[in-house]
Amino acid sequence: MSRVYVSVALLLVALTSVSCRSVNFSMPWKRNLQQAPSTAMIPPNASAEEIIAAVNRQNEQIDSLSAHSASVSMPRTPSLSADIVYHKPNYLHISARTNITGKEFDMGSNPELFWFWVARNETPGVYYCRHDQYTQSAAASQLPIEPNWVIEALGVKPLDPTLYWQGPRPTSDGLFYELRAQEQTPKGMITRVVYVDRRTATIAAQRIYDSNKYLVVDATVRAVRRDALNGIYAPQKIDIFSPRDNFRLSIDLGTFDLNRISTDTLATWGIPQNLGAPMVNLADQR
Repeated sequence: MSRVYVSVALLLVALTSVSCRSVNFSMPWKRNLQQAPSTAMIPPNASAEEIIAAVNRQNEQIDSLSAHSASVSMPRTPSLSADIVYHKPNYLHISARTNITGKEFDMGSNPELFWFWVARNETPGVYYCRHDQYTQSAAASQLPIEPNWVIEALGVKPLDPTLYWQGPRPTSDGLFYELRAQEQTPKGMITRVVYVDRRTATIAAQRIYDSNKYLVVDATVRAVRRDALNGIYAPQKIDIFSPRDNFRLSIDLGTFDLNRISTDTLATWGIPQNLGAPMVNLADQR
């Protein structure tokens, strides 16, 4: 199973994961803003509560996001064309391919379970696990991240207002606020550091540290776009960095649609049945 988990780590880490103390972090201060507002959406000297509320007013309007001309790229590898579809709170489907080799991986999540499939695994399989069995499964010991953190890397989920948020600490240019909070998870206590762009009230970067202060997640939103129909700002380009695995991934959503997915389709949102590999329940693996 180890080779499978290496591929999966690259796939899921490909959408959030890491750990190392002395790292030159990429900072979100240079962002590509399309149609930036003339007046910042978060005022100067805003409190942590006001910043959280502003971000959540924005993200709570994002019911779904679909990108059918997206791309994912990594150093020294060809870019993959991708379809990326999200619907709140935890529906996700990512399918990537090349024009020559066809589909290369498929992964997704729904309220019951998550799954992944990698075309070039030595041990073919569609690997899946129920969310409520994840922490006791083989995946929890082999994968460095929680499955739901994949969605959080996109920066479209509301921030938890019940956490004790420290800050805000503004950057030197006054365009971003840093907030941090501790949070209990099934894997232990983590520290969440969030950078918010006060111009658009969007999440510019998220970093997760474990209880030993090692970086677990670094996801930076490099570009945001304002949806022409509803005026909502949403991420367009996301960079993921994993120092522990020396891994980098860039996601470009290209032209995407917000809130165009019918909820009628969610009932059939499950594991694709045409992947040509056996089903493997990670909860049964030890």
